[in-house]
Amino acid sequence: MVKITIKKIECSITNMREILLPYLDGNVFHVTDRKGYAGIKVLGKIKHNGNGELRPAFPQSPDCYGNLNDRVCLFDFRNFPGWDWGLATPETLLNPPNYNNNPIFLILSEKIYPELKLQSQEKKPITRTHVPYGLECWFPGDIDVNKFQITTVYCATIIQNLENNLGRRMEAAHKKLFNNLPKD
Repeated sequence: MVKITIKKIECSITNMREILLPYLDGNVFHVTDRKGYAGIKVLGKIKHNGNGELRPAFPQSPDCYGNLNDRVCLFDFRNFPGWDWGLATPETLLNPPNYNNNPIFLILSEKIYPELKLQSQEKKPITRTHVPYGLECWFPGDIDVNKFQITTVYCATIIQNLENNLGRRMEAAHKKLFNNLPKD
């Protein structure tokens, strides 16, 4: 694997937009977790998950357009400002539930841009995408990280708002306790 810059970023779920998004703005990147990144370093490539052998980032990932067409799913933030997130939010898209608040963002070199498949360029209708239109693109097949350099890796740690989590747990415990009391 080529030499890359690794930067650690720490933010909370409440200030994720202000802290994390400026690092991603203007870039095309792949999101993975620590285990996935370790595999990428060993293999020297980002594998597509068309065969379903890799653990999906999101529950709907096996059914998404990129995976169904043997492509690596990427986020395209080259034109990020002003995007309509729709029902999705950066907090859900950039911090998949099974990444344990430790997503890793692999920023791809501009060398890969001519090979990208954009949503607007697809000939067949895209019916299975779960990302707001224009924020997702794909690479056909696997990405050889030696050919298409990964320029930077951002290892994020997203700290949940402990007060809210503690409050929710206490409220749930309170309801459980009082709902299970014997009725008079």
